[in-house]
Amino acid sequence: MKKTIALSLILFALTSCFTKSVSQTTSTSTYIAHNTDSLNSRNQSVLASIAQLDNNAQVRYVAVQGLTNQSALATIAQLDNNVEVRKLATQKISNQSVLASIAQLDNNAQVRYIALQGLTNQSALASIAQLDNNIEVRKLATQKISNQSVLASIAQLDNNAQVRYVAVQGLTNQSALATVARLDNNVEVRKLATQKISSQSVLASIAQLDNNAQVRYVAVQGLTNQSALASIARLDNDVEVRKLAVKRLK
Repeated sequence: MKKTIALSLILFALTSCFTKSVSQTTSTSTYIAHNTDSLNSRNQSVLASIAQLDNNAQVRYVAVQGLTNQSALATIAQLDNNVEVRKLATQKISNQSVLASIAQLDNNAQVRYIALQGLTNQSALASIAQLDNNIEVRKLATQKISNQSVLASIAQLDNNAQVRYVAVQGLTNQSALATVARLDNNVEVRKLATQKISSQSVLASIAQLDNNAQVRYVAVQGLTNQSALASIARLDNDVEVRKLAVKRLK
């Protein structure tokens, strides 16, 4: 009986010590977490100060590498006089309005391009795709546009064939595609637009009237109108186009 009581007392003492230890550990962990958060906050404040005020771009760049404060990053991305520093700050920004501002207003195309990579605002993208003076920037903006009327406008009006080609890649509007396929002055753009056309009458027109055999060939690939195919098989001046037309006759 005495042994049982003694054993119980020992177990009680051990349990009490363990509970106290756990409580102390929890308190210590809470204290450390609180102080770590406080330290991180202070560190961000220091980094923001250095990133904005140091007179050496390399130092500012290093500070921006560790910076996560969005407000400070936005200020740096919009105001720093060094392109590399602005590029790095812009890469770390998530705010759409800030990205839109940088993508439209920065005087360096590389910075604008980086801002575009994170931009999803369709209105801003449309503006950039139609107005930016850099081809690569316009191409990227165009790739991210979903609005068919905007894509149609770019596909028909942009003065650069590469940009128009990108617009046609996203274009599904058959009327706009027909216009591009018939009127664009670039063969590759016309070929791509023709590939996406479903109207037999439009394909027949392109297959018979386009001045480039490659474009006519693409049109014949989608053509099933037997009368038009027969005419092309007899009259086209390109051997490959005539051969394809003959193959598609039933």
